[in-house]
Amino acid sequence: MPGVDHADRLATVQAAENWVASPTVTYDLEGLQPAPSIGAKARFKSVTKSAQWDGEIDGRKASFLLLTFDEKSRYKNACVLMVEGLKNAMPYGRDLKNAFKAFGGGGKSVDLVHYYEFAGTLKPGKQPVEAKTKVHGEIFTRSQAGRIKETTHIYVAY
Repeated sequence: MPGVDHADRLATVQAAENWVASPTVTYDLEGLQPAPSIGAKARFKSVTKSAQWDGEIDGRKASFLLLTFDEKSRYKNACVLMVEGLKNAMPYGRDLKNAFKAFGGGGKSVDLVHYYEFAGTLKPGKQPVEAKTKVHGEIFTRSQAGRIKETTHIYVAY
């Protein structure tokens, strides 16, 4: 779906096969804070709206979450993927780096093998946005938001 509009993301996940809407969000959203060694930035304390869909990715339990933040927040929305059972982030770091680079973002910090952080500004014309949009994302295989110890979160906040 084109654009980074929240409605586009919602339409995409609602149309996706094999993802079932959950009546409640079953993750600790404050646990999505950046890795403690990187420094928490209180990004997920002002969630005003959240929704969750459950499914599987490569045979692992997974959930997709859409979050909306308070108007005063730096980021207004986030798309979050939670996956259970991943041991480290290294196999995904390069793909995420390339995805952020394609949209004007880049690497911000890394804590091998469990954490990669990305940030940048999406610029009009280079991707489907009408105005400059700040973006932040990460993959963290020791997510504090998970239901089990080996839970990985991948998110993009925009």
